[in-house]
Amino acid sequence: MSGFRRERKIYKLRFADPELGGLIVRMRPAPVRAILNATKLAGFASDPGSIDTEGLDALASMFRDFADALVDWNLLDNGGEPVPATFDGVCGEDAEFIFRLFAVWTEKSSGVSQNLDQTSNGGGSLDLALIPVELSSTSPAN
Repeated sequence: MSGFRRERKIYKLRFADPELGGLIVRMRPAPVRAILNATKLAGFASDPGSIDTEGLDALASMFRDFADALVDWNLLDNGGEPVPATFDGVCGEDAEFIFRLFAVWTEKSSGVSQNLDQTSNGGGSLDLALIPVELSSTSPAN
């Protein structure tokens, strides 16, 4: 049996925030593990004091997954030197900044937008005429 190797995408993240206007970040898609860890950590967001060892492990794994997926970026430190696109480079940055990048990365990777289009029909009914139906010209046997 031959295997199937799929081509991995590389995303160029774009930021709506003008503060990040010149930032260019290229990343591989987020693994499911990163999204699961982010979901787990969301529960701690309302009560950061409740984070336990499992939560800390999830947080460390989340940052590691982010760094592993980071292909490159044009980020410079305060001295004008390039910040390496590595785990150490990520860990040297402000958490708020990395969380913002993480949110855009996981949104892009999952294909789920946090800001739903305002023209949504609110889950209106499905037009049944659009569903293909196979019609038979024979009647069932009696």
